[in-house]
Amino acid sequence: MTNMPEIVLAETWQQDRDELLRAEKEATRALDAIAARPGGSRCSSSPDKYVFRVASRPKTLLDLFERTGKLVVLPVHGQRTRRLLPGLHTNSPATSPSLAELANTGVSWATVSNMPLAQIEPYKQRMGWTMPFVSSHGTTFADDLRSQVAVSY
Repeated sequence: MTNMPEIVLAETWQQDRDELLRAEKEATRALDAIAARPGGSRCSSSPDKYVFRVASRPKTLLDLFERTGKLVVLPVHGQRTRRLLPGLHTNSPATSPSLAELANTGVSWATVSNMPLAQIEPYKQRMGWTMPFVSSHGTTFADDLRSQVAVSY
C-alpha cells in the first residue's frame, strides 16, 4: 500500500499552500541578502600579484576578467605528470556555446594550469580548444586558489 496524501478541504489546502509560498519567499529573500554581502565580491590579494602566461601576451588576474564583473576559474593541474588531467575533457566548456553565454551574462572564463605554457599549447591545439587557457607556472596561484571557486572583482 502506498502513502497517499491526506485529503483536506479546499480552504485548508489553500491555507497550507499560502503558508508554503510565504516560507519560500522568506527563504529567497534571506538567500538574496546573503548573496549581496561583500565577502564574495572582494579580492583576497592584489589583482596584479600573478602574471599568467598566454600565447598572445602575459596577463594579470585583472586582465582575465576581460572587463566583466565576474571570473570563473577552472584550475587544471598536471605539472608533475607533464600532461593535462583526463577529466578536463568533460569538465570544460571548450566545445559548447557556454563561453559565449557566460560572457553575455557578464562572466569571464579562464582555464588555468600550473604547467608551463609550452606544454599546454600543443595539447590545446591538438584538442582544437579555443577556450581561454593560461599558465600560472612560476606563481603561487594554484596554491592560493585552493579554497576559491569563483572570484568577483
